[in-house]
Amino acid sequence: VSFASDDFDGISMRRVAAGETDRTCVYSHIEHGGEGLYMTVESDWKYIFSAPDQKEYLFDLKGDPKEHKSLASSPEHADTLTRLRKQCLAWVAQNDDGAALAPDGNWKVYPILKVPENPDEGLMFQDVWWWEGKEGIPPRRGGFTPAAKPQA
Repeated sequence: VSFASDDFDGISMRRVAAGETDRTCVYSHIEHGGEGLYMTVESDWKYIFSAPDQKEYLFDLKGDPKEHKSLASSPEHADTLTRLRKQCLAWVAQNDDGAALAPDGNWKVYPILKVPENPDEGLMFQDVWWWEGKEGIPPRRGGFTPAAKPQA
């Protein structure tokens, strides 16, 4: 397997962290069909937009390195929130398929997802039949029940 730099899109995060590039922030997202988390991180600030619950988070990484308190609703940090939101939206528009964006360029509004009553509902590994009975894995306790197991 080749890991030559020409095989990958982007730049080395080691170089970004060391200040060896002109890049001032890092973008990241986890999504499925536009519903996901979108993030922009600078040396002092982290902005996150959570599409499923339509919430923004803003963390002061110097003053609150463990990210205990979001400052997204703080009037004193409105300019920082707006700047990082715009950066994140621009990155998503340029690098993603655009599923997360509304026609006006802002975040698309999704129906807010309801948290299931059963905390195990929908979990990939705890609730699938093929995981049951594996060595050291206890049988499931409710949650997802498939219609039928495929025939071997």
